Amino acid sequence: MKFSLQYIIPATATLLAVLLLHQVLHNFGWTGVFLISACTCLLCFGSWALWMKLKRPALPAGRFIESQNFESLVSAIEDYAIFLVDKGGLVLSWNSGAARIKGFLASDIIGRSTELFYNEPDRQAGLPGSNIQQALVDGRMQTEGWRVRKDGSTFFADVVITALFDKDDQHYGFAIVTKDISKHKTAETKMRSRNTSLAQTVLAKTRVLLESEKKYRYLFENNPVAMYVAALDNFAILDVNERAIIHYGFTKEEFLGMTSLDL
Repeated sequence: MKFSLQYIIPATATLLAVLLLHQVLHNFGWTGVFLISACTCLLCFGSWALWMKLKRPALPAGRFIESQNFESLVSAIEDYAIFLVDKGGLVLSWNSGAARIKGFLASDIIGRSTELFYNEPDRQAGLPGSNIQQALVDGRMQTEGWRVRKDGSTFFADVVITALFDKDDQHYGFAIVTKDISKHKTAETKMRSRNTSLAQTVLAKTRVLLESEKKYRYLFENNPVAMYVAALDNFAILDVNERAIIHYGFTKEEFLGMTSLDL
């Protein structure tokens, strides 16, 4: 019969353990057996703890690499300012897009308040606090408005603020995504300006036409010469003045049912 090592090794270890305990019992009595047993338990517990510690990092290591990859991805985005703030609005992280759009380096802004991104009237109105408060209540809020760069210049921004919660549903901060839409705002402003200018031009032309119509009507109705207006296609009479009614003897209603060929 063949014996595998998986049976021989445990059997040998058990036999050696029995012999060791017998020798300890013979030399030291039951006190020695108790001490050996206690040491063995501590050794087994320590070995188990060490094994668990060595085994556990496999999953967190993957998560750490994934987290690094995500942070690297966010950091590389330049078209959007993406950053985290704590519950009080202090900046915790900063990507390259935020540096490009807002002009602050990470060393300039981390640990400072997002109120720096608002102009004075908005700060006085409490807009920074009300925006994050709305995001906390609704979970997310989106707004558009003017924001301030480090050099004091302004840009028109589309801003999304999202409240962040941990696994225990405890709020710990906000994620803010900002996009510079100044070009879009400028184009929209120009379009509105063109539309306003066009509307004003049409209104002015309409007024001129109305004034001309009034002058024409006055001259037509008060002309001492009999006059009427006829269509070019069928010569139907469209209008007639008072002098024509007196001259031809027809009423205005009769005139409007005739053509110029009937006169």
